[in-house]
This record gives sequence, C-alpha cells and structure tokens, in this order.
Amino acid sequence: MAHPELCRRPCIYFAAGSCANGSACGYCHLSHEHRPSHLDRRHRDMLSNLSETECLALLLPVLRCRAESTGLAAEAVEVLALLEDKTVACAATSAASRAPASRAATAAKLPQHQLSKLSAVLRKMNFSTVLGMALRGATGCENKHEEDLAAMGGSLDQLLLGAVDRMRVRVAPQAVGA
Repeated sequence: MAHPELCRRPCIYFAAGSCANGSACGYCHLSHEHRPSHLDRRHRDMLSNLSETECLALLLPVLRCRAESTGLAAEAVEVLALLEDKTVACAATSAASRAPASRAATAAKLPQHQLSKLSAVLRKMNFSTVLGMALRGATGCENKHEEDLAAMGGSLDQLLLGAVDRMRVRVAPQAVGA
C-alpha cells in the first residue's frame, strides 16, 4: 500500500525467496531502493526524554512536510488533524499539571541544535515510520473531552488508529479488473 511511504518494512522472507504468506504477508514485497532510515541510540534517547507534547510537536511538522512532499496530503488530513488535537490535549493536560519552574527545566532539557538534528533525521524517514513514532508517543495522554470522543466512536487513540486504516485504504491500489 502506498509504497514506499505507507508500506511496512520489507519482508525478509520474500527477499530470500521463501515467503509462505504470499499476499497475506503483513510486510512489503516490493523492492526498496534504499535501506530504511532508523534513529540511532542517541536520537532514540533524545526522543524518549521528550514529553508526549514535545514529541508530538516535533513529529507533527515532519509528518505534514512528508505528506505534502509525497502527495499524501489529501489522504492524511484526518490523521494529521487528530494528531493536532492530541497535541493540544496533551499540552493542556501537562500545562495544568506542571509548575512553571518545571516547565522551564523541561524546555531546557534538550538544546535547540540537538532538536534540529533530530528533526533532520526524522525528515529522511518515510511517512509510515514517523507516524508510528507519533502514535506510540501519543498514547496515554489524558484528554478532558473523553466523553465527547466516546460519543464519536471511542478514545482519541482509537480514532487515530481508525483514521490511519482509512488513509491506507484510500491510497491502496484498486483491485485489478474492478
């Protein structure tokens, strides 16, 4: 689906010529020109030291840029809007629970040049990889509008996962002969 931006990692069994799952395989069977970009340990540590709000605030612009540059902007509108809502909800929750002094300490935790380097590495990754990081970083944040979301069909995390599935369906190639 939407190779290479939304596909999963390459199937190691297909590459070796022995994938028994065929079209039911959850991994990508198309060739990938470049080895997928990954965060090194230093970048993973930096990302894990960020609060949920800071993580989402870092990843959301990267996702927007990646969606626009790869032609997925229209398909990603719902996902990006939900991630923006999650960022705002997390920011409101963390602002209410932290003292001003601890907020300043958190902001000073990572120098701007390190965040810039991390952002540059993230921009080299495909949309699906960065989205996965955002989804993992977006879990567990309390939302004060949980009742409204339940009426809409579930928690924000559930809505996000549903939006990602709908986005993948919209960009999936149409069935042959359909």
